[in-house]
Amino acid sequence: MSPHSHDTSERNRYLRLVPLSLATCVVELSAGIYAGSLALITDAIHTLLDVFENLLNAFVSERARFLRNPDQIKSARLASQPASS
Repeated sequence: MSPHSHDTSERNRYLRLVPLSLATCVVELSAGIYAGSLALITDAIHTLLDVFENLLNAFVSERARFLRNPDQIKSARLASQPASS
C-alpha cells in the first residue's frame, strides 16, 4: 500500500469515529437526563470531547500528509513569498 493511501485511510478512520461518538454522546446524555445521573451526563461530555479530538486528529493527519511531500512544501513556500522587484 502506498503512503498516500495509508494516510488518507488514517484520516478516514478518525472521521468514521465521529458519528459513532456523537451517537454515543446523544444516547448517554439522554439517558443521563432521564435518569438524573450525573455520571452519564459527564461521560456524555467526555465523549463529546472525543469527537473534537477525532476531528483534530483527522485535520492533523491530513496536514501531515500534505507537509510530507517536498514538492508541495517548496511550492507553498514560493507562493507565500512576496514578489521581488
